[in-house]
Amino acid sequence: MLRPWSPYSVINSWFGYSVALLWGGGREVLLVGAPGDSTCADLQSGGCDRSGAVYVLRRNTSTGAAAGEYVRAGMLKGTDQWNARFGSAIATYGTLVAVGTIQYNV
Repeated sequence: MLRPWSPYSVINSWFGYSVALLWGGGREVLLVGAPGDSTCADLQSGGCDRSGAVYVLRRNTSTGAAAGEYVRAGMLKGTDQWNARFGSAIATYGTLVAVGTIQYNV
């Protein structure tokens, strides 16, 4: 279960804008795009407004109260460029993951 008020997002992060699922080999991983996320790659500096992120959530396979729920396993950051919108699209093929960004300036 992933609650709609996800604790992994903040206002205007667009958490859930794109999603993809990786599964196999006893693993289940949910990738959730948040192209409005403003977290910098070093998690400290500023100026990364709407650079975007992809949250990596894994399914809890243990027993107990949290069994079957998705828990945060990490975050992907492609760039710290302002307004890049990394995480606008996510695609998977086997174990490969492709993440789109709609306003990245090369």
